[in-house]
Amino acid sequence: MQSKCPKCGKKLSIFYIKQTCNECGCDLLNYNREAELEKDAEKAEAEFAMLEKVIGKFKRNKK
Repeated sequence: MQSKCPKCGKKLSIFYIKQTCNECGCDLLNYNREAELEKDAEKAEAEFAMLEKVIGKFKRNKK
């Protein structure tokens, strides 16, 4: 977790364990979760495409 709230910018202690910010009520664990999941999906697609390219080279050389 970051040392500040991503929404309001309030500085949080490194020992702050609550899920929500006391100042603005922002959910610290799920803030911007959708965008992060989309980035992960795009990265996974790119890695899978690269893997398919490598596997395709082995299949062509097998004949």
